[in-house]
Amino acid sequence: MYIEKVSRSVRVAKKIKKEITNVLRSPRYAAKYSSLNISRVDVSKDLKNAKIFFTSFDDVLGVASERDYEKDLEKDVFQLRHNLAQVLDMKYVPNVKFFLDLEKKSHDRLDKIISDIENNQELNDE
Repeated sequence: MYIEKVSRSVRVAKKIKKEITNVLRSPRYAAKYSSLNISRVDVSKDLKNAKIFFTSFDDVLGVASERDYEKDLEKDVFQLRHNLAQVLDMKYVPNVKFFLDLEKKSHDRLDKIISDIENNQELNDE
């Protein structure tokens, strides 16, 4: 039986992603951040810092509106970190910083372009 070893930083990142999503869905933050999706979390090897990457469910929003989300999250970062401290079983909770996940947006845009090209080719073949 093969058991894959996963580093602690990866396990902590998964836990932070799950818990920060739960916090943002809580009644206190649900109205403000209802269209946000936590796409990934990167935690440093020493577990002192965590980068939380997010995207928006709402495709109508432009990058400028998502930058506003980024600013709002930075304003709420201390309370969000406090909420994480209550649910994480860790002596020290990593410092968190929120980033707009432009990589995910690029992938989504490329997928859309490719599917549009495929659809156009199917129409031309008929």
